[in-house]
Amino acid sequence: MRDLSAGPARFVPPAIVPALLAAWLFALPIRGTVAIRNVLLWSVVGLVLVHAWRTRRWARLVPPRPLAAIMLAWAAWCVASVAWSVVPGASLSELRPELATPIAAFLVFYAVTDRPTHVDLWSASLAATLALLAALAIAQQAGTGAWDPRRWHVDVGYYSTFVMLALPWLGWLAWRYPSGPSRAALGAVALATGVVTWWTDNRVVWPAFALMVVLAAVLASRGASARQRAAWTVAAVVALAGAALVFVAAQHERAEMLKRVDAPVTPDFATDPRLTIWPQAIERWTAHPLLGYGFGRPALAMPEASRDGLQDPRYWHAHNVFLDVALELGAVGLAIFAAGLAVLSRLLVGGLQRGPIRRGIAIVGLVTLAGFVAKNFTDDFVVRHVALLCAALAGVLAAAMREDFAATP
Repeated sequence: MRDLSAGPARFVPPAIVPALLAAWLFALPIRGTVAIRNVLLWSVVGLVLVHAWRTRRWARLVPPRPLAAIMLAWAAWCVASVAWSVVPGASLSELRPELATPIAAFLVFYAVTDRPTHVDLWSASLAATLALLAALAIAQQAGTGAWDPRRWHVDVGYYSTFVMLALPWLGWLAWRYPSGPSRAALGAVALATGVVTWWTDNRVVWPAFALMVVLAAVLASRGASARQRAAWTVAAVVALAGAALVFVAAQHERAEMLKRVDAPVTPDFATDPRLTIWPQAIERWTAHPLLGYGFGRPALAMPEASRDGLQDPRYWHAHNVFLDVALELGAVGLAIFAAGLAVLSRLLVGGLQRGPIRRGIAIVGLVTLAGFVAKNFTDDFVVRHVALLCAALAGVLAAAMREDFAATP
């Protein structure tokens, strides 16, 4: 291991660490890889801690003070909530997968990401995963006539949420590597991913995509040439028109599907289950507004049951990430969660003025955050591997805004 004690204050762990993190990102959304992911992530944690001990550069593991304070407050409040949880055992069991592991992912990506090539590596890993998942889905569809989202993609909700978080990083790669073949390959991955996302029957994903493209156009157009601004304007208009068409088509396809199965539920917004779920969630939260019901949604499943007494799967969460946080951790937890999003957004907005590399990463980060909020406003899949991806990307973005980030090509 290289001794940097006499050199500049840079934190350069063994070369295997970025490779292990890239492999972890690649395996993250693939069903059946939990054991592999745990081995990869905690191996990296061990290597990073050993390297920090040998180089005496512990400070590199500590994020900026505002983020560090929020992380400590979040961790402390989640742990404390076990004391008042309606199901303490369930809350306690969630602390490792839903609290300790995401924090570990954030910290190792924050510590290791110190140059644009690392961001390239993480983005390429996400692109490879999107390509693999799309290829598997298309192969299933071609071979059996039906895509089984539970075979490799976990399910349609987790997959579509992962897509929302991962797609902006294809844009980063297209900007960094503008050659024709690389952009054609990235375009093919995006197109195939779009086809599979259509099969998820998820409607909110398309307005969210449009919002992300429009935001990217607005941010990228600042200080750009007239030709570039025109190109971004066209992209924004096409995105809005395309999202509207796909959204309407998705509505029609859903209506036809429900007719084929003779389902009693219609796709009208007036009969959307969320219109029942949200008032129930708000009413339940107001019964414990300050503290909530305890960390971990398995302890907080909505009480609605079907006629046979089984839990209605639509009611296992509040279908809104902010409502879910409020249910779990009350107004205090919601304030901490919102503060974390605000601090990260502020870091990224500051990065828009700090050179082309940081500006590019800041744009990707703000677009990703917009997609995160839009997608999870009517759903909430920020658990397990999606929560880990959120934590890892937050670590990458925070690291890229650090003063010692090597913001050169």
